[in-house]
Amino acid sequence: MELKIEKFNRFEENYGKNMRLGIVEDTAYKEQLASLCRWYSTTNLTKKTSLNEYIDRMQEGQEFIYYLGGEDRHIMKTSPLIEKLLADGYEIILGEDSLDE
Repeated sequence: MELKIEKFNRFEENYGKNMRLGIVEDTAYKEQLASLCRWYSTTNLTKKTSLNEYIDRMQEGQEFIYYLGGEDRHIMKTSPLIEKLLADGYEIILGEDSLDE
């Protein structure tokens, strides 16, 4: 199992940007591509998470997926833009690629 995760992480590292671009440009496959993409979040700055994992962790009654785009996840986590959401216990996806914005 660990080997599969390692291989997928390498795949995502090499092709993640193309998959994110596909989400925007290829509407026929955007859901499948989105399920393959991974992002860092305020919950874990060292391990990426999928949208499905994020959704599984959403608070009861949470209607929206929260995200912030920028250049550095460590700086984004301290952004005043998400301060209130963090204080309320929400997890925020942190997109470091320009395509994430």
